[in-house]
Amino acid sequence: GELARYQWRIEWVWLLAAMGVLMLQALLLASLWWYALRLMGAVVSWRLAVSLWLKTQIARYLPGGLWDVAGRVTLGQQVGISVRASSASVVLEMTLQILSASLFLALLPVLRGDVAARSYFPLAAGLIALCLVTAAPPVFRRLVNMLLRLLRKPPLGIEMTYRDVLIMLAMRLLGHLMVGASFVLFARGVSDISWQ
Repeated sequence: GELARYQWRIEWVWLLAAMGVLMLQALLLASLWWYALRLMGAVVSWRLAVSLWLKTQIARYLPGGLWDVAGRVTLGQQVGISVRASSASVVLEMTLQILSASLFLALLPVLRGDVAARSYFPLAAGLIALCLVTAAPPVFRRLVNMLLRLLRKPPLGIEMTYRDVLIMLAMRLLGHLMVGASFVLFARGVSDISWQ
């Protein structure tokens, strides 16, 4: 009932801008996966990696939340990307996603300044520490290859430096900022809210 009575104010410029930012964000995240694949030894073209990533995104809306990942591994295997490289790239990608989200969560007490927001800080700090350790190239390499040994698979040649991790983290942070900006643009496109 509230939605039916709401005074919608549609402004297509802001809605199209929101869609444009989201499309750029999708390309950025697909590029991040391509970068991670290369570090795991799977040298594929940017265009192919982006195509695979985009094709699998519709599966995110199926219950379970992992179908896009399964799709990337399966479609990647069909074009010659090893399951090991795909899986390791996804683990790295998810680690960086949690790290970048945790950095934003750690900023929440500063931005909001209320007591409820401060209660999230220990959680964010713990996640940041865990992800920083996990994403460190020597640790990540060791963890992935230890898991592969447990699965009786040969080790993966991971060529990753701290610089690579920082580049991918910056991409992930930019992706989070783009989602936030897109939401603000969308809200502005359907209602008369202030920019603040």
